[in-house]
Amino acid sequence: MIHTGHPPSPSHIWTAWNWEPLILIGLTTAAVAYAVGVRRLWHRTGGRGARPREWVAYGVGMLTLFVALVSPLDALGGALFSAHMLQHLLLVLVAAPLLVLGRPDRFLLWALPREGRRRVGRLWRRARLVHVAWRVLTIPLVAWLLHAVALWLWHAAIFYEAALRSDPVHSLEHASFLGTALLFWWVAIPRRTGSAAYPIGVLLVFATMMHSGVLGALITFAETPWYPAHLEGARLWGLTLLEDQQLAGLVMWVPAGFVYLLTAALLLLAWLEPGATRRPALRSSRVALAAGGVVGAGLLAGCSEVRREHSAARVVVAGGDAAAGREALQGFGCVACHSIPGVEGVRGSVGPPLDGFANRKYIGGTLPNHRRS
Repeated sequence: MIHTGHPPSPSHIWTAWNWEPLILIGLTTAAVAYAVGVRRLWHRTGGRGARPREWVAYGVGMLTLFVALVSPLDALGGALFSAHMLQHLLLVLVAAPLLVLGRPDRFLLWALPREGRRRVGRLWRRARLVHVAWRVLTIPLVAWLLHAVALWLWHAAIFYEAALRSDPVHSLEHASFLGTALLFWWVAIPRRTGSAAYPIGVLLVFATMMHSGVLGALITFAETPWYPAHLEGARLWGLTLLEDQQLAGLVMWVPAGFVYLLTAALLLLAWLEPGATRRPALRSSRVALAAGGVVGAGLLAGCSEVRREHSAARVVVAGGDAAAGREALQGFGCVACHSIPGVEGVRGSVGPPLDGFANRKYIGGTLPNHRRS
């Protein structure tokens, strides 16, 4: 796990597996104990106590942990900030929610023999301080804040580079990411269908998408590199420090943001489903509305440049002046980026081209900074 020394080169990356005993023992123990618990509960309940979707989710989550912590991705994370970012996102955005969906609290308990389960139950009932601590930690705002603080804290240069130089600090970084993410998803994913916790989950996931997106944007648009420790690794992989940093920021900003958005939409659909089952028409309309919201949000995210404008341009089809529109297009330089039929001076095409789309005409209108369009 330690990321000191010479970073791996592209020609040797597939030999750079992390066979650290503590990680392998931890992953193996968690997987075997869960499997034993599933088997016992399955036989005890006649196959009704262990749903396939639960143990499949847990298995995929464990496989994701293996990829993030054991595969060459771990070594590559010492060379490239972008790979390190991907590793962290696998921990908090893939492994953590899948492990929570696997209901480890139930199946890991059943991995113990009967007397062991009884002892754990007695200890749990007597541990009042543990009860109080758990109730505080699972307050939605507390769980969200802890995860947000971990995310922002470890991207501060002083802490991030300390994790690259020190094995214990690096282990603490990964433990805090995974631990706070497990707590966050434990609160964000409701236990019962139709639970009132669904809107809280939607809010938590959406808020996390927003603040992590801000961090991703800051990383992407930074004019100077934040982490000089990746200089040698970036050079080995044919990147500058700034290019590597921009790629890392985009990974956090766009793909991760989409996953958060999709998760929030799924939670919203799950929340709306039970109440709508009594009225099929309402159910269909709500599902369509939620699906439309996802598509609309994605389109709005893709058009963020347009949304930064103070006001949108108004287009009036009737009564437009084709000559004035053509002149304005040339004056504003639109022809430098778009292929526009009938307008001279076109120097390039950045999709989609305006020719071949329905029945387009040049029209007159209003722009925020000009009296003509």
